[in-house]
Amino acid sequence: MTTTTSSQNDNNNDMMRLGGEEELAFPREYHFSVHDFQSILTSEANEAFGTRHLSIDESNELWSNAVDYEWEKLERNKNERRRLLGQTTSEEELSPYLVCDIEYGKLGEECHLIVEEHFGAEMVTIYNDYDKSCYIVSATYSDAQSVSSSLMVTPLTAETKIREGVLEEIESKETILGLQILLCPGLDPDMAKALENVNSLIDSLHDEVDHSRRQLLSDETLELRVTHGFLRTDTDKKTRYNERQNFWKRKLKDGLESKKCNVFFSKITVDAEGFEFDAGITLNMPAEFEGWEYSGECIHSLIAGVSLSNDICSIEIKPEYVAFNAQAQWITQSNERDSRPFFDVGLNGEGQVVQVSDTGIDLDNCYFNDASNGNIAKDGRIDLSKRKVVQYVPFGDSRESNIGHGTHVSGSVAGKREGANGIVDGIAPAAKLAFFDIEVSGRPSLSVPSNPSTVLNAGRDASAKIHSASWGTPLNRYGFSERNYDSYMAFYDDFLVIIAAGNDGDSGQGSVGSPATCKNGLSVGATQNSSPHISASMRGKDYLASFSARGPTRDGRAKPDILAPGMYIRSAEARTRTVGECDNTSPDALSYKAGTSMSTPIVSGAAALVRQYFEEAWYPGGSKGSGMTMNPSSALVKAVLIGGAEAILGIQNRNGSISGSSEYDFAQRFGRINLLSSLPLSGKNTINALIEDRKPISNGQENTYNIVINQNNCEEPLSATLVWTDPSAASGCTNCLINNLDLTIDGPGGRVYPNGGTTADSRNNAERIRIENPVTNGSYQVVVRGANLDRASQFYSLVVTGCFGESENSTPETPQITPSPIPVQNPTTPATFPPIADEPVPDIPVPVPDPSMCMDGTTNSNFIVDDDVEERDCIWLQGNKEQYPWLCDYRDVALECPVTCEVCDVLEDSFSEVGNPQVFGVRPTGTTQWQGNMFDVDFRKDMIVTGFFLHVRASRAIRTARVQIYMVDGSYSGLEFSASSWGEPIFDGDLTPQGFGSLTYAELDDISINAGDKKSFYITIASANNLLIMTRSDSLGDTLVEGEDMEIFQGKAVSYAFGGTAGQAFSAYGINGGLQYTLREGVSGCSDVSETFSVNDVVGDRNCEWLAKNSQRFDYLCKFFNVAMNCPVTCNFCDALQEAI
Repeated sequence: MTTTTSSQNDNNNDMMRLGGEEELAFPREYHFSVHDFQSILTSEANEAFGTRHLSIDESNELWSNAVDYEWEKLERNKNERRRLLGQTTSEEELSPYLVCDIEYGKLGEECHLIVEEHFGAEMVTIYNDYDKSCYIVSATYSDAQSVSSSLMVTPLTAETKIREGVLEEIESKETILGLQILLCPGLDPDMAKALENVNSLIDSLHDEVDHSRRQLLSDETLELRVTHGFLRTDTDKKTRYNERQNFWKRKLKDGLESKKCNVFFSKITVDAEGFEFDAGITLNMPAEFEGWEYSGECIHSLIAGVSLSNDICSIEIKPEYVAFNAQAQWITQSNERDSRPFFDVGLNGEGQVVQVSDTGIDLDNCYFNDASNGNIAKDGRIDLSKRKVVQYVPFGDSRESNIGHGTHVSGSVAGKREGANGIVDGIAPAAKLAFFDIEVSGRPSLSVPSNPSTVLNAGRDASAKIHSASWGTPLNRYGFSERNYDSYMAFYDDFLVIIAAGNDGDSGQGSVGSPATCKNGLSVGATQNSSPHISASMRGKDYLASFSARGPTRDGRAKPDILAPGMYIRSAEARTRTVGECDNTSPDALSYKAGTSMSTPIVSGAAALVRQYFEEAWYPGGSKGSGMTMNPSSALVKAVLIGGAEAILGIQNRNGSISGSSEYDFAQRFGRINLLSSLPLSGKNTINALIEDRKPISNGQENTYNIVINQNNCEEPLSATLVWTDPSAASGCTNCLINNLDLTIDGPGGRVYPNGGTTADSRNNAERIRIENPVTNGSYQVVVRGANLDRASQFYSLVVTGCFGESENSTPETPQITPSPIPVQNPTTPATFPPIADEPVPDIPVPVPDPSMCMDGTTNSNFIVDDDVEERDCIWLQGNKEQYPWLCDYRDVALECPVTCEVCDVLEDSFSEVGNPQVFGVRPTGTTQWQGNMFDVDFRKDMIVTGFFLHVRASRAIRTARVQIYMVDGSYSGLEFSASSWGEPIFDGDLTPQGFGSLTYAELDDISINAGDKKSFYITIASANNLLIMTRSDSLGDTLVEGEDMEIFQGKAVSYAFGGTAGQAFSAYGINGGLQYTLREGVSGCSDVSETFSVNDVVGDRNCEWLAKNSQRFDYLCKFFNVAMNCPVTCNFCDALQEAI
């Protein structure tokens, strides 16, 4: 699993300090395991390296061999390029790499800047969480080899570019529409050149002279057999799971090598796809031709050839989209029968244009017809003077089929009978429609452009800000299309795409389909309808329709977002053989349909009413013109619809039985929309609203909104909804959220977290908290926190509704800015956390009571409560403690008011005699395994050594390993083969190895060390299945790692205890791991506790050692009394504490 290099620098780069300031690069020989890779990006690697069939070690060995092969190939290509060009130096070819910053606790923005500084600004973020941040970059071999800091670089293999499930989909289908490929970041944005290069690549696959040659996108031609390159036949090492390797051999032999695919390849058409900032290309498979026969082998061969291109980073199947078929006005406006309060006050969609993409519209139906001006020409032109349809783009064709799908859904959005009130007028009857035809008559699937701008820009040109899509695919994925839709909405932040979730709900969880799995769109599920539009056996509008697709998405996000009626929905019917069909004509111009196709246009019509509300300045007063005109962002429209949505009662299954469903689950998420609960409407409801739109927030910033429930004659929930338009993620992402914001509400009942959870939500970009019965006159703080952003800032939208007065509806002028708490993973041992350079924790001035007695207010220092209450003292706190109990959680308040805060006894019992535990050594980055290591340590301070951290290989065969640790005075030189010279071990016991990349702890009896001592340690392991992992060294005796307290030297490794009976020679290797110790002098008796304690609900149980290691990220925790009391040394609290005592 390892390779060695001749570079002295590479060997030294293994060293990563647990306690020092400098962190060098990960060497080429160290890279992610295949399981690590699959945890951040799904791909063919899962099958190629046998992760479901082989042991962890076996699959990682295949992966390691493949990655090493890629490194060697890249190095050969660099050298060959220089040789061919006759240059000693030249501009190198770019290749794609995975780059991860794995330093725990770093915010994404910091990681992004580090990667950008080395590789440039063009990159794709594929994972951003507290454990690591990962990116795809295009870089030269030299740049990839010269990274510093905590970056780990791995070249993309061919397998990692092929999205998971692609090959299985080819095998299971009779035909494939095409392949969608994403170009790597940082390449020439000239799409014409990219098209030319990809066409050249395909041409090379069927070149009659030599089909094994391909054109590199750098304009330099190098001979490469696809079979040879893809199967890696020039290495003796196994680089792919046998079964998968044989699969590819068969496909390439029967496809590319047989030459039967030559005509097939020659008829492939190549189109530029993808949004402007996410360059992609679609390879369209040929239609039938003379002698044509569908061949999966040809498509497999095409994938193999394309995957070898350095310009291509992702390959997936072009999806086949289909329409999702399976009394809505009053249900969505008020949920009270026949009550349409928004229509009553004139909110009916006037001035709005909604774009619909579907099968077609029967324009002469009375719900669309324009007898006065004539109907719009079906040629893409725009005429806003038309009564109903202002644009018709014939991308598919210009026809609607009889009883067609598009006419029905368009009627639900904005249909309005010409000249009269109709039986089935739409949700926004005064709105107009821009239509995009995506059906070609006679084809089984829809003709949907992969490039969303092809569709959406046409709508924008016609003044549409909402797009209704009642179609999709059953594939649950985040891929090419979802990435492009998210990119579009991130760039055009006032454009909202509303998408049907799909009709595969009978198959249970995970049935939501693409593109409803994108992040920034609004995904819609379906409830049943209300009487009389239900059958006798149906339960009605408060029950989910059985077909309504459910989450989660492939990466764990919750979709659909909201629900609307979608069963037995009556709307306009297409009658292509009848002109002027209307309500009472024969055959009937109306029909019932069911599906999330029907619920989606209902939500789209409701979204048009929301846009009208803001554009006509209904906010904040709830009447037209009571505020300022707004162009709401799509995030705000989404937040409004989510904010007022209400929970339904359950699911009625296809067999009539009832299954449970609750608010925030994967079936209903936020519930069924109700506009009357979403926005203030004068004379129709009693709620007030606080609304923020396009509000920027940065990492660590907190914006606090103070709410007091003080409105009379109002008994509504307090609801806060946070939505932000997240940057697009990578195709195949496993955690697709890029910028993480947190929403909380603090109030009389304590802290409340969003989406029904007990902790922060780090998966979704829509969060809601609803408090059903807020306390009258209760104070609530709605807090939006920039938890972990990949960029410098993120805009968000916030909608808070409830029974509060207008005077409280504002953001504090100077919001509190504090570092954000992080949900921390539970480590196996404290030392598994990557190191953070030691920096002093800022010393915060603390008011100190009279040391002679415990009493309040001895320093006469006031403290800040919040922006509204401002400065207060202990007397004020005595009378308001019940309302502000959380103030005593802060150390400055607790020290100023110890009697009121009831901490006198705690202060008096604060000191102990235990020192501050520390860890020093080398990060677990090595890959070479031995059974023992001897090394010297020079100690520079008085200390107690309490344990060792070791890098020990885990084994399924043997769960524990016997480890022995010996120690002698002075150097080990001359004692390598003399067991008697070492005496009895200072540790002899069984340990449970934590495995590669983590450290295993061996606890020692306390060993007293004096400053100036030199000690040698020998660590040996008895089992051949559990070996010590180390880093190779060519500099025996040189410094391995050095700090103020000690210096550890490069040592020797051997396979047998003390060289074995044959006196085997020792080899130069550096130990991975380090020592745990406590400085003996302490801090005047003030010391940190060694036990874990509860920090808060987010961080959980931690100890002072963890806080010391992560002081840069978590120094704000020291402001809390319980943390400062438990960790006074780490928190620089000793002086203030001593004065207090």
